[in-house]
Amino acid sequence: MTWKHPYKVKDLEWVEIDHGSPECKTIVGIYRINKAGNGGFCAVLGHVTLRDRTNGFTNFVNMEAAKAAANDHHKSMLLSQMEETQ
Repeated sequence: MTWKHPYKVKDLEWVEIDHGSPECKTIVGIYRINKAGNGGFCAVLGHVTLRDRTNGFTNFVNMEAAKAAANDHHKSMLLSQMEETQ
């Protein structure tokens, strides 16, 4: 069931950490974007590597795609804990 709510989940705000990788601290954990060993970039939440929803791969073509995946994951985590009230 889809319901409308008056709120929007803010996009993640990335900062560059010491070794040049983007990082974002949130209430669900720390998201990081790392260079993937097999090419491209991977998005990580804690010790969990996020997967591309379209193909199931753990590496993304570029950093922006990895950031978008992290953003989508974060939004779905937050919205999954909400329910409509009467």
